[in-house]
Amino acid sequence: LAGFRHEILQEKETQFRQAQIEQEVKTNLSTLRRAFLKETFCSAEFSPERFKEGLERLEIKLNPNHIYCLVLQIGSSYWMENMNAEEINSRQSAIITVCEEVICSNNFGCCFQTKEREFVILLSPKKDPVTVNHIVSDCRNLVQILQQYLGVTAVMGIGSRASCIDQIPCAYAEAREAVKYRFFKETEQIIQWSQVQSLPSPKAAYSVLPYRSQLEKAFFYRQVSEICICLDSISRELAEIGLAPEAACSGALELCSIIHELIEREQLQPEDILTASHHSYGELLHMANWDELLNWLQKLKEDLIAFIQAEEEKESWIISEAKRFIQEHYDEEISLTEVANSVGLTPSYFSTVFKEHVGTTYSDYLTTIRIEKAKQLLRSTAYRVYEISHMVGYENHYYFNRLFKKIVGLTPLDYRKSKIDAI
Repeated sequence: LAGFRHEILQEKETQFRQAQIEQEVKTNLSTLRRAFLKETFCSAEFSPERFKEGLERLEIKLNPNHIYCLVLQIGSSYWMENMNAEEINSRQSAIITVCEEVICSNNFGCCFQTKEREFVILLSPKKDPVTVNHIVSDCRNLVQILQQYLGVTAVMGIGSRASCIDQIPCAYAEAREAVKYRFFKETEQIIQWSQVQSLPSPKAAYSVLPYRSQLEKAFFYRQVSEICICLDSISRELAEIGLAPEAACSGALELCSIIHELIEREQLQPEDILTASHHSYGELLHMANWDELLNWLQKLKEDLIAFIQAEEEKESWIISEAKRFIQEHYDEEISLTEVANSVGLTPSYFSTVFKEHVGTTYSDYLTTIRIEKAKQLLRSTAYRVYEISHMVGYENHYYFNRLFKKIVGLTPLDYRKSKIDAI
């Protein structure tokens, strides 16, 4: 009985070791397959003979006469933010696993990574006939699952069907090119090359700087309608132009920088105001597609509107009128008494109310307005310093020079030179 028991235990141990070996072989085989495919697709030259030999040697189930090449481009959401190297590798492996599980339910396929945010899927339908619409349906399902379970936004490009191995490089190039159209309003998350090949090439450059002064004025005066007009114009422009991904994301980053500057100029924290639209620079530079960019622009507009409305609730009509009066007369010799009279208050009471609502004294507020206007004139005009001094309300330009340096840290001439050098 003891011998029989020993044989049973030995048999179980053998089976366990065999299962371990099979799992290791399976894991190593998957690693070898992905390494082979990555090397093949990233090499300067594609060898059909070597590719076919590799398919057979590594037991990759693909029909050489019916292959689709898909490119999966990962967006920004929850991707690599605050992750260490081990966590990034784990997330990348999870993406590959999900891709193969979803795609291979109806197809033979293999997924591998070619770049930090780019994954390639090769597949052949298990059953014929299969149209590209079936492939698109599988891709939509995959993108949805990646978003739902991994928090990853993505777009996919689909090249033409390769009817022989020689056509695979062309199908791959088409899929990669299709993904570049992801910021066109005509495209969705799944982009077929056949749908975009007749569209104009994506434009490589875009800037929101023409809207800067309009945004500055709208934010400073807390004009909701003007902010909406400005951001809506940018959205329409982005939709109509048809930008390359790099240009679209750079435009978003530029807009974000301008808004942050406007907020910080008033000693406020952007993250306290942009509660829904706050994105890191990395997230903005790696948005997935047009829909994600449009969604961010909408949230940015909503955040700014909410901030201005909250400010209006805090700030009384008296303060609004006082600020308006100051804006219209900052280039004159206006005293606290004159401003107080314009809103029907005694100077002492107005001084108390103004500081309570604005957070600074009337004198400091007027100085800030004048210096900011002076900075703007120094940046955008060729007026002499003494002329600008008079234009912002300081008759004594020597006093203006000293005051400007005290507040800005540079003389007016040095400030102008620094902005010219920066350009």
